[in-house]
Amino acid sequence: MPKVNRTLAPRPSKEHADLIARLDAMQQSLKDMDSKIGYVVKGNADDLEVLDTLTGTSDNVLEIAPASAPTSAPAATSTDVNQEVYNRLFSLIRSRLRDPKFRSNDAALIAANDSKSSWNTEIHFNRSLNKELTLALMAYLKPKFAAGRLRPSEIHSSIYTNFCGRCSAERKSPSALDAGRSRSRRASRATTNFDCHELAYSIYKADIDTLMGKDCEGLINKAAMSEDESKDEIPGVPGNCVLCTVRPFWRSDEYNQFLEHVNKAMLRCLNLNVRQMAKKTFGRDADLAVPSQLKYSLPQWAFRDKL
Repeated sequence: MPKVNRTLAPRPSKEHADLIARLDAMQQSLKDMDSKIGYVVKGNADDLEVLDTLTGTSDNVLEIAPASAPTSAPAATSTDVNQEVYNRLFSLIRSRLRDPKFRSNDAALIAANDSKSSWNTEIHFNRSLNKELTLALMAYLKPKFAAGRLRPSEIHSSIYTNFCGRCSAERKSPSALDAGRSRSRRASRATTNFDCHELAYSIYKADIDTLMGKDCEGLINKAAMSEDESKDEIPGVPGNCVLCTVRPFWRSDEYNQFLEHVNKAMLRCLNLNVRQMAKKTFGRDADLAVPSQLKYSLPQWAFRDKL
């Protein structure tokens, strides 16, 4: 019969047995502490060392905040700080360059703006003149951000961004520039028109509500107002134009009447200043969709088709 070699497990040493006993005692001690104290511990597990100080307290809830949690109002994040630094950087860059849109009645300010350098958008950024201007800007800006908040490469990149923006603005076609100015004028007129109508209704609310036979509070909404289209009243005469209103077709006759009462009240508020306003005339009804924000903010009678 072949012999089988068997290896017997070594007998645990006295130190190993003592260690096992101590671990069992610690586990039982923690169980007893949990049943007696009844603490709910929330937070960082590294802070559980505070449990040995709780043997004399009970029936409470302890919240252990992470060690890094601030105790005061939250400080500004690094992103916010970086944004402030970049805003200041771009502001300083613009202040050292000529502003082609600068307008002033002060001759000294006009002369100061004209004396500043500007980009040559007809040549590359790294070519002469532009390169010299870049070096001058770097020499001016680097000491102002020497505290380590911005590296020279980041300052140089911001200068290049300003150059690209200037090139983009100068390469826009006349039609694109005119379209941008037209959008700006329409937006400005819409805001002024809305503000004037709101003020007029607040002043003559009682009279307008009486004419309408109902409370019309909250019915003036910017999204419901008519838009304006400009056209020359006398071709070839600059500054002489008339505004043709484009009225949304979804507005009911009653709602149009309400806005007409408000418009008359606005003219009464302007009094003699009304002559400063551009002439207005009804242009056309526009088949526009009802803005989503108005479907639940206006009453049903304000709509031509019941929704």
